[in-house]
Amino acid sequence: MPFDEYVTKDRLEEGLVAAQETVLYCGRSLSLDLNEITICPEGAGLFLQGLPRKINPQLARVAVLVIGHRNTSWLVTDKGYPSVMESVTNNLGFRWLVQEVQKRTGHKDEIALAEMIFTGKNLRPELQQEIKKCLPLYWQQIRLFLTEQNPVDYVWCAVVAQQCSWNKKSWAIYQGK
Repeated sequence: MPFDEYVTKDRLEEGLVAAQETVLYCGRSLSLDLNEITICPEGAGLFLQGLPRKINPQLARVAVLVIGHRNTSWLVTDKGYPSVMESVTNNLGFRWLVQEVQKRTGHKDEIALAEMIFTGKNLRPELQQEIKKCLPLYWQQIRLFLTEQNPVDYVWCAVVAQQCSWNKKSWAIYQGK
């Protein structure tokens, strides 16, 4: 969950426990028995499992940059502790690009358009042209967002969609300035 939503994790857990008796799957009612629910802040898995061994988060300022479908998050830890005041989630996810292309083309179905952009399949030439125009605008928004953040020692990135490789996840580590 994004840091700003993470404070409501107890309510989410209560709702999941209450709903476990009324789960429908393929039209059949299932009764679940949830033994344990673990809710982590967005990026926690990357931070806890993915950092290279050479980075000691207890001695550094580390940010996790997650560019997802709905939003982009900059999640900062300082010497191993979350820095909620420096962590930001905005609406610059992949959906921003999809909606920008949709505005320019008048495409009616956002979900179908997102799938076409993500997979690169069934793209008419006019859609390809608009995507080529919108991509630099999208990355400009991401760059602007990043320039507004405080410096950190390391940034760990998870990107759902990358400029030319829509169907691949990219994982990279960059030493900060």
